[in-house]
Amino acid sequence: MRRRWSLILGLLLALTVSCDTTQPPQGGSQTAAISVRATNATVTAFNVWDFFFDGRWEACDGPTPPAQCTTNPFCDFGPLTDMSGAGCASPDATLGCCIHDDVADDRDGDGTPEVFQLCLTDPSPQTASPASVPLDYSIRVTRIRADGTEEQLIGGTGSSFDSNQTLYDEVPPSGSTPLCPTAVVSDPITCSSGVLFFRNPRRLTAASRTVMASNNCPGFDAGEPMIGGLAQPFSFEVESGDTILVEARRGSTIPGGLSVTSEPTLAVETTLDGRGVEVLGTTSTGPEAGSPLSYSFTVR
Repeated sequence: MRRRWSLILGLLLALTVSCDTTQPPQGGSQTAAISVRATNATVTAFNVWDFFFDGRWEACDGPTPPAQCTTNPFCDFGPLTDMSGAGCASPDATLGCCIHDDVADDRDGDGTPEVFQLCLTDPSPQTASPASVPLDYSIRVTRIRADGTEEQLIGGTGSSFDSNQTLYDEVPPSGSTPLCPTAVVSDPITCSSGVLFFRNPRRLTAASRTVMASNNCPGFDAGEPMIGGLAQPFSFEVESGDTILVEARRGSTIPGGLSVTSEPTLAVETTLDGRGVEVLGTTSTGPEAGSPLSYSFTVR
């Protein structure tokens, strides 16, 4: 508490002796936005593809099957039905016609085609740094009105680490992804293996929401990034003369299964109507659990 009041008194004193600021003059209300990351971590990088099942049995009209008709015996899994009596003129009628249309199939009949992810290191684990990782933290956002001296709590959970989670890592790491996952495809031209087709090659880290949420990748989704139970970024309206104070503390809980070889630091970013803001104080912590930060700014 003494530290907080020292910050407040120092800020008020500074305001009485100087009005210099890099913020452009504004009038009326503005929208402040706060987002929180745990960055500077070192994690594994993956090559990632979307993959889906594309293959269904169909009876072929006429003596000649359509161009996309193949005799893949793995179409639709399991023992195959003898299609010879269904008018399908495939080279081997006992295998039937397997139709590929480059569209994901609805395998479970719920009305939504299933698309999954495949994550591979290339060919051994690769590291990506700096990366943002999901991490718990505590945060307290308060406001002092232009004509007041009392703090008003407007966001966060105070000293509690509940309902606060940092953002995932969505910045592609360096490196290029091959067109096909050559370790698993049998046809590098179509990027397919039987009736499995692979699309959208890209690079992602182990802390990406796509990677973390996939059952075929590491698969340990940590939930939604939040500030005090609200989605990031946390936005609120401010008026000219308002002073905003932010205090946060780094937590220690990284979702189980996410391997981090260097500890992240907590970093808080603030914008006003989408512009960066010059603040008094520090906006990042050290890498130790419990490491604090505190800063303030006054709206012009």
